[in-house]
Amino acid sequence: QFRGFYLEGAASVTSRSAFPRRGWWGDTYSTVTSNDVRAHLQSDDGEHLNCSFLYEGSRAVGECKSSTGAIYQLVAGSGR
Repeated sequence: QFRGFYLEGAASVTSRSAFPRRGWWGDTYSTVTSNDVRAHLQSDDGEHLNCSFLYEGSRAVGECKSSTGAIYQLVAGSGR
C-alpha cells in the first residue's frame, strides 16, 4: 500500500481591461486549472513512486517511476 500527496497544475491570472471612452480601467482575476497532476507516494517498506498523469472525471492515464527505476503505466477509470 502506498500513501502520499499530489499536486494539480494551477495558475492565477490577472488581466487589465480598458474602456477608453469612459477612461475606466478594470482588473479581471481568473484561476486557471489543468488536468496535469504529479504525485509522490511512499510504501510502508520505504519504496517510492513518482507519478505524472492526466485526468478527466474518474479516468486517469500516465506513468509512475519507482525508486528502483521500474516504470509503470498508470491507467485508471471506466472510460465511460
